[in-house]
Parts: sequence; C-alpha cells; structure tokens
Amino acid sequence: MDKSTFAMSANSPLIKICANTSETDLRLAAEAGADLAGMIINFPPSPRHVPLEKAKQMKSPLPLIAVTVNLSLQELSEIHRELNPYAMQLHGDESAEIIRGLTQQKIRVWKAVSGKDAWEMAQAAIAAGAEAVLVDSRAQSHNQTIYGGTGLRSDWELAKELIAQNYKVILAGGLDPDNALQASREVQPWMLDVVSGVEQSPGVKDTKKVKAFVQAVRG
Repeated sequence: MDKSTFAMSANSPLIKICANTSETDLRLAAEAGADLAGMIINFPPSPRHVPLEKAKQMKSPLPLIAVTVNLSLQELSEIHRELNPYAMQLHGDESAEIIRGLTQQKIRVWKAVSGKDAWEMAQAAIAAGAEAVLVDSRAQSHNQTIYGGTGLRSDWELAKELIAQNYKVILAGGLDPDNALQASREVQPWMLDVVSGVEQSPGVKDTKKVKAFVQAVRG
C-alpha cells in the first residue's frame, strides 16, 4: 500500500501493532496482516522503549510509527531524520507549538489525547496540523504518569464523539483479541492500536495473540 494513501476499508479499520522492541516482533506484525508497526523511541521509563541507535539498526516490513513522549522539537526532528517513519506519534503532553514545528517540516503527526482535557487537546492538535488523534488511557504509578500501554480501556464515547466531528481517530487502550471486533464495530475508528493486549510480557509480543487480534478484526 502506498504510504500516502492509508484509508480505512469499508469493513474494518487499519491495525497498528505498537511498542515493538525486536525485528522478530516487527516481522510478526507483518506476517499477521497488520498495516503498521510502532516503536517507542528514547523513553527509558517504558519497558518497551527502544533507543534511537538500536532502532536505526532494526528493519520493519511495515510502515513504521515513531512513538515519543515529551521530547523537544530538535529531538523529534532528529528521530524523524534518522528513521524516516511514516508518522510521529506524540504520546505525552506536547504543545501545539511542537506539533506545528513538525508539520511545518512536512512531518506527519498523530497526537495522543486522554482524560478530562481530551477534547481541548484534540482540537489544539488538529488546529496545529496533526493528521489524527489517538484516544488512549493513562495511569498513575508512584506519582509518575504512565502514558500508554496500561491495559486500561480508553474512552470509547469520546472516540465516537470525535469521529462524529470528522476527526481521524486512532483507538487505543485496553484492546485485545476478545474486544477488538466490538471496538471496530461500535466505535468505527480509522485505526486500532494495540500494545499490552497482544504481549506475553511488556515489550515481548505473543504470536498467537497478535494473529488472533488481526483475525478478530478482519474475520
């Protein structure tokens, strides 16, 4: 598929298998029939983090999404320059200025939103040039924010409201092979994004779960 023309099919959303940490898992995502693969770059607090230098050595059969958390514009530009991903997924508290700084460089941006300020975050992101918003769940642990991969279900109602306003929505948060089809039919997002629901342990994908997730959505 041409990287510039990703579109939801008439029957199902696109599928992104995210937070891959090895070429084995990147290949698994492709073999299972997913459309995109993600890696979390330069975020050591996450057990799924991949240093940029390692990421540069990894080859993905699928278009790659570089997921980052609260990096500077300079750091984000460097990651894009080194990896040439299909899109930069900003998963922290990045400002509209950061988004605008990337889109002015013709870099495709997806912005994660969650919580009580999600509507305002989504509006600001799209106004700054983001292509899509990703509805996810966050959690707190030891006074630190866990920005994704929590296994907690996100706000499906919010996702549906954003879609009703013509936002391009990626649904994440608490997805797994058992609820993937329900999420696809009930929310009808542009894309489903799964992490912990297809893992055997944080950062290690489960072959059967990855294949079952794609099969549940695609039938």
